Amino acid sequence: MKITTETVRKLLDSFITPMFKDSIVDYKITVHDNDKGVTEGVNINVILDYESYEEMWYNGKDTEYETIEMEKSVRDVMKYLSAGFTIVEFYVDDKYIVTSPY
Repeated sequence: MKITTETVRKLLDSFITPMFKDSIVDYKITVHDNDKGVTEGVNINVILDYESYEEMWYNGKDTEYETIEMEKSVRDVMKYLSAGFTIVEFYVDDKYIVTSPY
């Protein structure tokens, strides 16, 4: 099955962003296709809001637990697309500018 970055973004924006709306700023999505054009896997970089992440950390919340919950949720949603593999990475950036296509 051919998976596009737009398809992945729609799924994430529909299911993941509302669950973690204060924490997630954006996603950087890379789709890995084989020589035949079939998608083998997807790499999802989750960009976290610096202030929200810092607030969680200073207020004693377990930031590792939060990111584990986000990763589990992203992987659960990605099962709908049946990609061979999904890599989820997290980044915190205080200079990230959101440019939404919507």
